[in-house]
Amino acid sequence: MDGVETVRRALTGAFPDALVDVRDLTGGGDHVRARVVSAAFEGKGTLERHRMVYAAIGRAFEGPVH
Repeated sequence: MDGVETVRRALTGAFPDALVDVRDLTGGGDHVRARVVSAAFEGKGTLERHRMVYAAIGRAFEGPVH
């Protein structure tokens, strides 16, 4: 499984209501950009939202994804 799909699955698992867009930045599947829109972020600041996303995808970063 490539990085895009790994990140997408992790995010949709953590935020089932979310609109998730994950894009491969280099064509190699190891550098991705993700956009997550979820009600779970309502009332949260930027840092807290980032922490929630990184908690969801933390295992993906143990491998080749950056």
